[in-house]
Amino acid sequence: MADALLYNQIMESNKAMQQCIEDTNLAGLQAALDNCPFCIEGWVLLPYCGAGKTASNVLDVQNSACPYRCGDSCTWTVPAATNKAMFQIWGAGANTMPGCCCGGSEYGANGAYAVAIADVCPGATYLLCSACAQCCYPSRGVGACTHCASTVTGMAGTDYEVCMCAFGGCSGVFRHIQVLTGATCCRFQAKTASTAGACICNSGGDYCASSCATCGEVEYSVDPDRGFYVSLGGTQASSNYGGFGSVYPVTCFDTNHYGYKIRAPGIKHDHTQLTGTCDCCSTFSSGQCCGGINCGAYCNTCQCEHWGQGATYAHHMGGANSNCGGQPHPGHVKVSWWSE
Repeated sequence: MADALLYNQIMESNKAMQQCIEDTNLAGLQAALDNCPFCIEGWVLLPYCGAGKTASNVLDVQNSACPYRCGDSCTWTVPAATNKAMFQIWGAGANTMPGCCCGGSEYGANGAYAVAIADVCPGATYLLCSACAQCCYPSRGVGACTHCASTVTGMAGTDYEVCMCAFGGCSGVFRHIQVLTGATCCRFQAKTASTAGACICNSGGDYCASSCATCGEVEYSVDPDRGFYVSLGGTQASSNYGGFGSVYPVTCFDTNHYGYKIRAPGIKHDHTQLTGTCDCCSTFSSGQCCGGINCGAYCNTCQCEHWGQGATYAHHMGGANSNCGGQPHPGHVKVSWWSE
């Protein structure tokens, strides 16, 4: 009997040590994602399960009416013979301002992303809400704003509780510079620049180049205030969830306003890169002019998983003061379920 008790104590101790190691490793992995969510190779660190995922056990919550700007919601009831579910949520992307004269705006920031693999039971209900994007094209003079979050809530106070939130992006170049430099700055400039850079205009929404360069890349940045939140009920392991915050894009131009703009990378449901993001680099040189909605936003193209993507930039080489800004993409909620 004594040997059996000792054996059980050793097994429980080993289990606790293993959980401690897993939690420590998870903290390191999540820290890596927090610091560099735009490092696509790190997305494999996120929990994911494709078990039993067929058309009959996947639910997408999104607005399906063109031009796909609004949100949607529904209550999902866990079907019979189901004890596991994967919840994935994308916050809405950020809009962009129209810019004018020899100025413009960068690509909009992406919304945050979160994923959780949770224990569920038949008959349990969850409210799924996908975030609405801005419903109109921003006009000149409209200030920067934050965008809506996507959420999952249900079974509060039980072992099957799921509470998730992925915040939407924040529009405007001012916020990007604030996040990048950690300071309040009135110039759109690279992190290493000190006094140079284009003036930030229109309540922080866009910039006026006026023969001023960014002096290097205004690089990818993660907004610490536009992140994600996940809480699971019972004793579900913290390794069952992960995510990352809203990401700002890359911009670089010289005193002629020649340069490039790169969209922040977008994540698909299978944690691969969304086509047309990150590597979508728009370059500018003499004689080119592009403004607001004329930049070719996703509006009338296939919406294949462009969830939570920021709007298209504006870029002016002179004149063109009557354009509108770009509309972002709304948030999304995806649920997959199976039995183990």
